[in-house]
Amino acid sequence: MLTDIRTVMWKEGKHMWDQVGGASLTGRLTLLAFVGVFGVFSPWVSGPTWISSPLLLFVYPFTAAAVVIQPVIDSFAGERERHTLETLLASRLSDSAILFGKMLAALLSGCGFAGAMLLLGILAANLMHGHGGLLRPPAWLAVGAPLLIVALAGFVATGGVFVSLRAPTVRQATQTFGFVILAVMLGPLLIGSFLPAATKAMLLTWVRGQNATTMVLLAAGALLALDGVFLAAAFRQFRRGRLTLD
Repeated sequence: MLTDIRTVMWKEGKHMWDQVGGASLTGRLTLLAFVGVFGVFSPWVSGPTWISSPLLLFVYPFTAAAVVIQPVIDSFAGERERHTLETLLASRLSDSAILFGKMLAALLSGCGFAGAMLLLGILAANLMHGHGGLLRPPAWLAVGAPLLIVALAGFVATGGVFVSLRAPTVRQATQTFGFVILAVMLGPLLIGSFLPAATKAMLLTWVRGQNATTMVLLAAGALLALDGVFLAAAFRQFRRGRLTLD
């Protein structure tokens, strides 16, 4: 099974590289420019405070999610549009290998890219502002940033594949998953608006009493729970005979 998963990952990785224009000089220069801005320029301009900025909990996880979203949306809906889905499903590859291969290819690309930029930023901050000392992120950030990168990228990978399984086109998959993301982001706010004032005050007091590490772990835990739900739903949804929709 591992060999089959690697086969699917290699296929998906090649397709992703072609999608971002990695084979062209323009595509490579664009990637280098992106890495330069977020991996070098941002730490340089921000100064030594960059390495302890809470913004790192948002910039790099969302970078990973941005890398993951297009490949997973394209994973089945794109194959259906290109009329290559039937060929893939007729192969000897198992259902698990196809699903895991597609999700892991996107997930590892997103996490690897964001993680590399984060490490490059830490290195750049030390070279430019360390002055002989060692600038280290606080514990909540050192643990939280990588964890949120994996959790958020995992949410996009599992949720995107689940939506792509039934969408007839990439455009529809993109729109549907956009609504899913919006519901996840706005859902807690909508629920909070209906809570009694006393309950809101109690929750606010509780949040203020927690340290940064606890809050980051709770956020990552909630995302990982959603990852598990979407992953289980994707495996339940995967039926070869039902995927070849017109």
